[in-house]
Amino acid sequence: MPDDPEFATPDTWSDEDSGVRILSSTEGTGLDLVWLDETAVCNGGMVSQVVEMPAREVAEPFVFEMRHRSEDVFGIDVYANRSVRTVASAGPRFVTQRFCLGEAAYGGPVELRIGASERDSKCASETRGLIEIDRFSILRAEVGECPEPGSALNGEAILEEGGWWLDDVGVNPINGIATVGLEPGVGRDATDGARMYQDGGGNLVSMGTQLSVPLPSSESFGPGFRFWWKGEGMEVFPAFGTPRDNFAVNPLEILTGDGEEHINIYCLPPWTYGSVVELWFIPLGAVSAGEFVVDDVQVVSADPNCPVSNDILDPNFDSAPNRWPGYIYGGTNVEVPVEIRDAAPSGSPSGGGAIALSYASSSANIQFHNWVWVPEAEEGLFPVLSFYSRLPANPVVQVAGLVSRNSSFTPADYLAAGVDWQRNEYCLPSGWSGRWLRFRVEVRPGPLPVQTFDPPNVVWLDDFRTTTSAGCLE
Repeated sequence: MPDDPEFATPDTWSDEDSGVRILSSTEGTGLDLVWLDETAVCNGGMVSQVVEMPAREVAEPFVFEMRHRSEDVFGIDVYANRSVRTVASAGPRFVTQRFCLGEAAYGGPVELRIGASERDSKCASETRGLIEIDRFSILRAEVGECPEPGSALNGEAILEEGGWWLDDVGVNPINGIATVGLEPGVGRDATDGARMYQDGGGNLVSMGTQLSVPLPSSESFGPGFRFWWKGEGMEVFPAFGTPRDNFAVNPLEILTGDGEEHINIYCLPPWTYGSVVELWFIPLGAVSAGEFVVDDVQVVSADPNCPVSNDILDPNFDSAPNRWPGYIYGGTNVEVPVEIRDAAPSGSPSGGGAIALSYASSSANIQFHNWVWVPEAEEGLFPVLSFYSRLPANPVVQVAGLVSRNSSFTPADYLAAGVDWQRNEYCLPSGWSGRWLRFRVEVRPGPLPVQTFDPPNVVWLDDFRTTTSAGCLE
């Protein structure tokens, strides 16, 4: 268990970067706490401690409990070695949150690290953000609070067992009807299922469960997960994280109910290995009436279509026909605007699969998200991400790569147009070395008037790699 959970002895915790301080009540705060100022939020400052943990096989299930508040941040990352759990931003008042330990947090010395989850888009021009943590402890979990290792919490949505979050996240004054809960007879093969319903009157609901992701048990195959679903009249996106304030949500894709049964299979990204993550199902809006049912959520320890990846999930995109978690889209007429395709165009650097971003009009708005492990900076060498792209000769739309939550394009962000594969290299912030960082490729609308394309245009992406380079200045 961590020493000094209330931060009364500063020497117990290590300050990993500037902007991180252990403040005592004698310094006028009235509390002993970790204080991460705006430079820590923008530049990756963290506080850490190595804790000796028992083996999972002989230990009771544990939870982290953290009392914190934060402003102008997108969430707080809690690392256990390389696995990470993102906690939603709390706002200006202190809140206490609990979350389950995964497999990576057991079995010997475990390095716990706490810091801001992402850089704000304004960090390039100004520093901003504040995190204060008053207490961080490890406690015994309540009965039924955490999923068993390598499983989902009540993945079969059994009514008597409970175990799903049921969260009404919006209220409309016209009092539309919206319900969410475990119900008999609505799931796979007429078994129990988790069901959301709304009548279009304005109320909005969401639901979720937890996945205990195992550490890879195979040198060849990585973990994945699957679930059964059926919907009618609702568009829903499954996401890792929490829907609170939309701060800690990492969408997978958009599911459109068509009245048919579906089974979706995804490869799990390496930042989830050995962690417990929340899996939420969130409607796109409150105006459409319909229902959405989920059942039979399963974690697979070694899926033959999921290659083990330590730094980037499936960098060569060979996991088809499984889905690739890490994207969301909107504003395009293509039914599946982001997908893995088995055969990339000739000249592909990996010679296998590739990601295809398809758009049928110049009004398209597509986002492809990826999370990469940032390598350690060395003397004169700084971390970079490289990948290959292949765009139409005249894409019409805007296509760019963006590090973290940067929201505006600069000339250096644009991908080169043309029918040949082009290598791209993006500098990563060295303050995020040894951490996970979001990178995304966006397709944004081009100039008016709107143009249409039949067949759709395609932006191809392949062969993502992280390394260090002298071409990036600190």
